[in-house]
Amino acid sequence: MENCGGRLPALKKSMRDEKGQTLVEYGLVLLLIAVVLIVAIGVVAQKTNNMYSTIGSSVPQSP
Repeated sequence: MENCGGRLPALKKSMRDEKGQTLVEYGLVLLLIAVVLIVAIGVVAQKTNNMYSTIGSSVPQSP
């Protein structure tokens, strides 16, 4: 098989580099999604805790 003027190895290398770059991009997107989910869950948990605290303090204590 002909080497196509030395371009074939460069083409193969760039294809490998793009796969690695794509993998890194997917990893960064997943990391961003995980951070957003963790922050959202923390906010919801705090609001839920505050709501239950308010409800608990408004219920009369049993004698």
